[in-house]
Amino acid sequence: MVQWVRGDANTVTESFFRINLQGVALDKTEQKLIRGRLTPNCIATRAIVQCGAGHAYWKDFAEADAAKTIEKAKEVHALLFSPPLESPIKTIHLPIGGKSYAGTAMEVTLELVEFANQKPAVGAVGPVTVDALQKTWQVLSVINGKDAACLGLHPAIYFYSHATAKHQPSALMAVIKWLSELTPQQIEEFTLVRKQFEDFLISNSRILGDAISRRGSRGRAVPTLIDYYNLVLRELLNWKNESQIYEAMKQNPRLAPFSVKLPDFNEYSDTFSSEVKSYALITDALASAPICKICGARYHPDSVNIDHLKPKEEGGEGTPDNARPTHVYCNSNRKKLEPLIAARQKQPPASKPL
Repeated sequence: MVQWVRGDANTVTESFFRINLQGVALDKTEQKLIRGRLTPNCIATRAIVQCGAGHAYWKDFAEADAAKTIEKAKEVHALLFSPPLESPIKTIHLPIGGKSYAGTAMEVTLELVEFANQKPAVGAVGPVTVDALQKTWQVLSVINGKDAACLGLHPAIYFYSHATAKHQPSALMAVIKWLSELTPQQIEEFTLVRKQFEDFLISNSRILGDAISRRGSRGRAVPTLIDYYNLVLRELLNWKNESQIYEAMKQNPRLAPFSVKLPDFNEYSDTFSSEVKSYALITDALASAPICKICGARYHPDSVNIDHLKPKEEGGEGTPDNARPTHVYCNSNRKKLEPLIAARQKQPPASKPL
């Protein structure tokens, strides 16, 4: 059946939605991607998820912009979705963004692109799309990659439920937004207690799942998780232990519901459920995961740097006994971080605030 519609392209598009949405349920992300299919953020989102392949929404770009769109989309895709996630999980070498073909992939990627481009460039669609991809890469490169500012956060600690082994998109966006709010000095302070911070997240992994379950998905849990990360960081910097951190959580309206430590599982049978199997694998693997030799925290397998224990400028050689794995950020800032970390470790208990 053919229907004639009077008006311009926008009128035709709205008519299409009005007719077709009566029988087909499209979520908000799908609607936004269809409505904005020729806008920079939507083109960037599709290019990232499809790794620069699929329908070429950039086909009308100038040749250089089209090539750059594909190149940058592949780079961002690798940071977000590599290595490919397999089910059931049998390794903690996990992608920070979950499965690129999952139902949530477009939603997560669009939210990320929009967050990275709150102040979009002005100009033709081609160059602005390339700029949007570059800004998205910059946001992700703090978490994963080889950039000097990369913290190399371990996906199994921050972005996956240990009880279900499922990727948590809300956790990814919470960490991205949280890190974006930290000053350079606060990033340094995080590094000083990063090992203890991540140990707390691991031993209290149920809080992540409970926060998302109670607050709901689609970003509603993000403010709660940001409050959680800020509180744990602040309390650890003040030398507080686990029980004291839980006490502090009771005073925070958003965190009070999670201030009672609960077991990771409440029900068991005589056979191991897939959840219990995943939990056992993840927690055991994290317990023996390799660590950064500067800060002592676990590193992302794709974001590790091999550092000279004795610096080259001091005569250090490229020998096996002078090589040590580190976070890229820790290596880039070792001259400042190592004295601070050493001083904190030597601070006598009597001088530590209670």
